[in-house]
Amino acid sequence: MKAKTFKWRHALWLALAIFVLLILKQEAKASVPYTWIQSISTRSAVFSKDDQSILIGTNQGLYILNAEDGTIRKQLVDSGFYSAFYSEEGKTIFAFGKRVAILDTNDLSIIKEFENDSLIFISGSTSPDGTKLMLNERDYPTFRIWDISSGKISNTLFLGLEYQNDPRNKKIRCCLFIRWP
Repeated sequence: MKAKTFKWRHALWLALAIFVLLILKQEAKASVPYTWIQSISTRSAVFSKDDQSILIGTNQGLYILNAEDGTIRKQLVDSGFYSAFYSEEGKTIFAFGKRVAILDTNDLSIIKEFENDSLIFISGSTSPDGTKLMLNERDYPTFRIWDISSGKISNTLFLGLEYQNDPRNKKIRCCLFIRWP
């Protein structure tokens, strides 16, 4: 009989704890402003050049949030763009994922779309002189380099590891190789 009382006491404490947590959660929602963008996986987040906005790349698209309060200013969902960064001057956005393009920061319209052979890219940067765009492919250690003016792929960089098994020393030696066509 004592064991049953113990179980009921535990259940009562558990219900009370859950009730208190729900109240605290509601108070936190009411006191902290935030933007809920469904259930997403964030791929990139960068501040704008003027620190007024945050550009977020997700598995569902691109969002530009107000840096002060987190509200959504602009969004481009289901677009094939998962990650992005601002250009040096801050007037355009380099967006990539299944697609690769330059977007206008004002309305997220496509200014220029680059050729892509259906790879998915996860990170990237531009050359210091602003003439080339380099993106890292998701599944392989491959980097594609585009000429920004033409939108065409100019080079592909492959990174890899080469393993050599040395039976005498019982060690595996490896080296990094780069193939630049």
